[in-house]
Amino acid sequence: MKGIRSTALAILSIALIGTVGLVLASSSSVDAAPFVGWALTPYLLLLYVMHQARNSNPGTWIASIGAIIGCAIGLCLYLKGMYGQSERADAQGALVFAFVPASQCVLALLVGGIWSITSRVTRSRTP
Repeated sequence: MKGIRSTALAILSIALIGTVGLVLASSSSVDAAPFVGWALTPYLLLLYVMHQARNSNPGTWIASIGAIIGCAIGLCLYLKGMYGQSERADAQGALVFAFVPASQCVLALLVGGIWSITSRVTRSRTP
């Protein structure tokens, strides 16, 4: 149980640092500060869900797997949006910084909801 949680926390930390680096690398101005905050929101939500699920066995697995999936999808989409364009870059590549955090927040809320339901079901079964 601690192994998967430690692995997920390590991946979450790497993804958080990588996301901040990618957002800052995409813009050389101070205008990127709101995007950094918006890009960090899903990772902070996933950290909160993992913190809440730390004492329940199925909750730790659910939160850890959800965090790993969310981080992997987010970083892949960021990298594809920034560096995966063919011959010429266009301004639409920057939209990834607006929409990827929104989809990651939805995933974090789904993981939190699944954890909440699972923890209530397991709590009600124990005498």
